[in-house]
Amino acid sequence: MSKKFSILFLAAFFVLIFSQCGRKPEPDALLKIDSKYISVDNFYKPLPPKRFVNLTEDQKRDRVLSFAKKELMKYDSFKKGYYKREDVVEKVDNYKIEMLKRFYLDRTILDSIITEKLLINVYKNLGVEVSASHILISLDEKSGSHESSKDKAYKKAIEVYKLAVSGIPFEELSKEYSDDKKTSKTGDLGYFSWGKMEPEFQETAFSMKVGQISEPVLTRFGYHIIKVTDRRSKDVPPYKEIKDDLKRSSIRSHRQELQSTYIRLLEKTKKDYNVTLHEDAINSLIISFNKNKKISPINVLKSLPSNEVLISYKNTPFDKNMLLEHLEKSPNNIPPNFSTKSTLSDFLVNTVLGDIFYQKAIKMGLNKDKEVINVLDNYKNQVILNEYKHSEISDKIVFNEEVIRSFYEENKINLYMSPRTAEVHEIYLKDKDLAKNILSRTLKGEDFESLSSKYTTRFTKKPNKGYLGFITDKQYGDIGKIAQTLEPGTVYHDLIPSGKGFSIIKVLDKHSSAPKPFESVKPKVRSDYSRSEHSRIESELFKNLQNKYNLKIYWKTVSVKTDSSGVS
Repeated sequence: MSKKFSILFLAAFFVLIFSQCGRKPEPDALLKIDSKYISVDNFYKPLPPKRFVNLTEDQKRDRVLSFAKKELMKYDSFKKGYYKREDVVEKVDNYKIEMLKRFYLDRTILDSIITEKLLINVYKNLGVEVSASHILISLDEKSGSHESSKDKAYKKAIEVYKLAVSGIPFEELSKEYSDDKKTSKTGDLGYFSWGKMEPEFQETAFSMKVGQISEPVLTRFGYHIIKVTDRRSKDVPPYKEIKDDLKRSSIRSHRQELQSTYIRLLEKTKKDYNVTLHEDAINSLIISFNKNKKISPINVLKSLPSNEVLISYKNTPFDKNMLLEHLEKSPNNIPPNFSTKSTLSDFLVNTVLGDIFYQKAIKMGLNKDKEVINVLDNYKNQVILNEYKHSEISDKIVFNEEVIRSFYEENKINLYMSPRTAEVHEIYLKDKDLAKNILSRTLKGEDFESLSSKYTTRFTKKPNKGYLGFITDKQYGDIGKIAQTLEPGTVYHDLIPSGKGFSIIKVLDKHSSAPKPFESVKPKVRSDYSRSEHSRIESELFKNLQNKYNLKIYWKTVSVKTDSSGVS
């Protein structure tokens, strides 16, 4: 895609977005920016009305203002031509290529396995909970090969199954034969919903009637004989609301099938397109990489003849120059051990397959698909908004030693104080009567450190037994809190319950709260200053944009109480 075409495409994209904003106020208008009205539907996309209504008034107001701020920035970014910036165009172009590859694989593999029919069946099962018991005959792989252990376990499972259907109580058979020691002795698993059990197990259990006993079912744990004891209904949200969640969980449960289908597609594509590695050229390139290990692969490629073909497909060459262009676009994606033959060969094959999948996506018309266009539009919006925020906010934050130190001085009392601490020695005992006796002796003046060395049962491996060091009121529970109330040299007059025993404490010294040295907190000060400045500049920008584009918010559209129909 040419740069000129990309810019025109992005310009058309923004014109389309803002042309869709009405020029006349509609009942569902939420914002007015210049003469453009923005519908509440755009506001509800990330936060559906059912969730919005449950927020507090302040939370609702904050959400609306955040949306208004974002829309103003988008509008201003268009007016300032951010969509023309070279880095924005390049990011969008690169993302579009990768996105079309992904959508091709989704439509070719994912949609063929995670079908609408499958999702609807999963949804139907979500409305049911099954109660079942089972008998597990595990695989004893220590006694032989995997196959022989499977055969042995299956034979035993069939015998147990025949006993179960003959009328012998299932609970008794479970006690005698089941290898599942984690559930109850009767094999009762209780109620479970779809997605909680192994796929093979749940598919069988959910297809059974109450009282029915299954033939042996194989999972990774072994063979199960299942008896369904009850079924009950449960409420589930509407299908549309949880469809995406159902799809994600189904992808997880079908991961192995998806992986094997993907591998088959790769192998078929390599064969159909006659993907061929040019071994001599690859070996030559590896030698060059290894001779120049301290130089990046990109710079090594720049020093070599560029027209030597590394890999080809259907007589289409992929030479060193094309590899260089690919790496320069995504330098962070260069894998480790790039100079080994296996890594470089895999990288070349995957790169070529990616190009093939991109071409197939175009032929399928995926670049005109509504879902694809929507995903790309959202990405463009985000890239342009990020670029805008970086230029209009982040780049305007001044960083130097003077401003950071000044921020520290202004905020050290609130943000950078060390806590009050007390130096504590402890005698910890589990026997309450002994603890009372030792406490009495310490209060009468007997040497605390000697008693601690002799009697304490906690922190005995420290050189100074029972020494806790300087602690805050947030440490050691009540010990830390009480220690802050004592004067140095004081033994607390009572036992302090701690864990399964009792503590006797003496405060040796105390340190008051004080500002931490600047150098010790400098990274945090820099981070806090950055956040503070970012917030300040962003707030000023928002106010300026409100005035510049005559922002008006129609609070009644989202039923938010306010003293003004505009921004207040």
